[in-house]
Amino acid sequence: MFNRRFSVRPKGKSVFRRLKEDISLDSILCTKERRKLDSGSAFSYRGSYYQLVSCGKVAPTIPRSAVTILCSKRIGIKAECSGKINSVRRLEARPKTDMKIKVSRFLQYFFYNISGLSFY
Repeated sequence: MFNRRFSVRPKGKSVFRRLKEDISLDSILCTKERRKLDSGSAFSYRGSYYQLVSCGKVAPTIPRSAVTILCSKRIGIKAECSGKINSVRRLEARPKTDMKIKVSRFLQYFFYNISGLSFY
């Protein structure tokens, strides 16, 4: 009844256009949250740890780089890093951190506080 009363016939062609092949609605119509990666391409999300996977292997990433987590019922959990959408693998436990990175951060913090120099 509502449609019969208020519908309007279009004038000419449809103004809707088709999406380009490289645009994925699944990556647009989802919740997005920002996280930082650790040294093993892993991040924490909703109480669990996940690792970026590309072609069945751990995806090479820069530690402490930002990623956008994409989550929906349709695609599950994926991560966008450097413009590329990667699959993720759930980890059973928190990944061990690389000791070199911990020592490096400690030294940067120590020298920054002592000398007032900035490493960034």
